[in-house]
Amino acid sequence: ITEMSPGAGSLVEYGSTVVLTVSSGSSVEYMKVSDYTGVAEIIAVADVQRYYRLKSVSYEYSDEIPQGHIISQSVPAGLYVPKGSFISFTISLGKEFVEPTPEPTQEPTPELTPTLPSDDQFVDNVN
Repeated sequence: ITEMSPGAGSLVEYGSTVVLTVSSGSSVEYMKVSDYTGVAEIIAVADVQRYYRLKSVSYEYSDEIPQGHIISQSVPAGLYVPKGSFISFTISLGKEFVEPTPEPTQEPTPELTPTLPSDDQFVDNVN
């Protein structure tokens, strides 16, 4: 009951007319939330903007989800929510580049070069 006449608390004679206005129900349209996981950002955002309101977008690295695709959403897939509800996305930056650890290098082995005796180290055994 959204309205009545005479108003609440009024005294009326027995048998007199009381008019009641009854709501026909909620005018809110409910939508079933899609699963946007793995969907390209541009497609998911365009779809959400048609039926809901995009609250926020965050980005993080993912080894499983390609860059530019949805990792997660704030409202679970399959849930019915009022049209115009807020939804947030986490979008993949792709795999995080990790600078490879350089392989340990061995100290170079000094080359062994034969050392020849100098001229003054020769002994002349000629008589």
